[in-house]
Amino acid sequence: MGDRKRTRPSSETREAERREARAAADAGREPTVEEEDAAHRDELDEDVAEHYEEMTERGAEQRGEGRVPWPTSQGVLSVSGVRSQSDPRQSAS
Repeated sequence: MGDRKRTRPSSETREAERREARAAADAGREPTVEEEDAAHRDELDEDVAEHYEEMTERGAEQRGEGRVPWPTSQGVLSVSGVRSQSDPRQSAS
């Protein structure tokens, strides 16, 4: 690795990177009718569906460090459990 020679990007490369950085991100194309139909044809495995529900419930009950913020009707709770500024009940002290 130490014997690799450092290179400098060409002006064309830098311009291509600038164009790419300015390009808006999008979700891509919509599914075709056939793709949509195929997605709805498959039957769900009952064991997988039960496991999914169990993990969803466990995630909703997660407490402590590493908890993912969860939106509530009173605002969004942060990882520390402190309400965000978007919570109208939060006092401005």
